[in-house]
Amino acid sequence: MEQEKKSVDIIIPVMNEAQNVRQLCERMRHAFLQTPWVYKMIFVVDTSTDNTLGVLQELVHEYPLEVFEKRGRPGKAFSIIEGVGYSDAEFIAMIDGDLQYPPEAIPTMLAKMDLNGVVVGNRVKRQGHWIRHIISLIGSNITGKLLFGLKDDVQSGLKVFRREIFDYLDLTK
Repeated sequence: MEQEKKSVDIIIPVMNEAQNVRQLCERMRHAFLQTPWVYKMIFVVDTSTDNTLGVLQELVHEYPLEVFEKRGRPGKAFSIIEGVGYSDAEFIAMIDGDLQYPPEAIPTMLAKMDLNGVVVGNRVKRQGHWIRHIISLIGSNITGKLLFGLKDDVQSGLKVFRREIFDYLDLTK
């Protein structure tokens, strides 16, 4: 008897990521090949001035994904909220579209969901300017460790949640 597969929707907010989205989709496909998961990528495109939307519309025919143009307030957080509204899966993952986080980590994070309501990924090797690293380190320490006692980067762009968590939140404000 075949075991029923669990479902995960992966929310991916993007802005000017035309050069990254194809590689992200391919890496995601490869990451989920030998897993017990059915996945769908939900891209929310926020005011891109490059061809991100056009590239994604072409990829719809090659990968399990849906593409939505940002409708509400601009910004990554609002893009994620909109993406959650389009999701109907048992689990929701979020990943930045700039490949700063490895999509290959999502199946491993999902495997830990039997014990947790949320799993947060941390970057081991950050890309970008060293000044940005220092600002991020200070910000995550202040918001996460000092204010809330959390040991993880609360600003991480890689997270997995149980759907039911969002059912208790009012995301319309």
